[in-house]
Amino acid sequence: PDYTTLTKACNHKDIHVIAAGGVSGLQDLANLRKLGVSGVVIGKALYEGFFTLEDAVKVAKGGEP
Repeated sequence: PDYTTLTKACNHKDIHVIAAGGVSGLQDLANLRKLGVSGVVIGKALYEGFFTLEDAVKVAKGGEP
């Protein structure tokens, strides 16, 4: 993910940011959660088996990757 641009976007508290592209592991999801994104598109990562939906949900809820 483009963390630089996403960080700038998340600094605007009046918008909801959805990250799309570049997610290849659970650590990316953890990093994006910490940035404050509202959502993440993870379709290709799931399709290619980088992680399971169950693991992604755990990380999204605050669990460690």
